[in-house]
Amino acid sequence: MRILIFDPKIAGVSGDMLLSSLIDLTNSLDEVLELEEVINRLDSCRKFKVNVVERDAGIRAKGLEIEIEERKLANPSEFKRAVEFVVNHMDLPERGAKWSGM
Repeated sequence: MRILIFDPKIAGVSGDMLLSSLIDLTNSLDEVLELEEVINRLDSCRKFKVNVVERDAGIRAKGLEIEIEERKLANPSEFKRAVEFVVNHMDLPERGAKWSGM
């Protein structure tokens, strides 16, 4: 069994940095592409595009470029419905769906 310990207390990490490093580590983009497809089906989303790029500034890494064109949601209940839609249309394990609170 392999274990990865992630402790961002010292320097912190942004969401796109964490996601791109996990994509690089697992060499799998399938879940991100599935999420892209589901988000693009939301009424409030005009465009959601994820692009993984190679970076090399002395250290090789992957980076994420995310394009979003959206209509702002009117209220928290509309946001909750959007999250429920995504959770219900993703192929999540039961544990992941429960963790989302939906």
